[in-house]
Amino acid sequence: MRYTKEEKDASRDFTITTIAGDPLSGLQAAVAPTVYALVFNARAHSLSDSRDEDQLLPSIILEYDWNDSVMTYLSWSQGSKSGGYDAPLKQPDHAAGNGLRRGPGYRPAA
Repeated sequence: MRYTKEEKDASRDFTITTIAGDPLSGLQAAVAPTVYALVFNARAHSLSDSRDEDQLLPSIILEYDWNDSVMTYLSWSQGSKSGGYDAPLKQPDHAAGNGLRRGPGYRPAA
């Protein structure tokens, strides 16, 4: 048996700024968010989430020695891969209002 525990945190802030990274002002501040929404389907947003995963993974190994020179074994184990976070710009309101979509390995807590 193998026990794994993993904790993950994810966050992202997406803001529309000038090329220099400065806040938009004037006409840019009024027009840029609309252009990004229409052209790229992306809106300014902040995302944040965290989660814990606990898993108990079984393993069985059988071994038989036929003689001093020949041995046979059979091994079976179950593994897992923890999921990640995917926060696409085009879907800021996905997954229960926090905007974060869990990866394929995600299993909700019981």
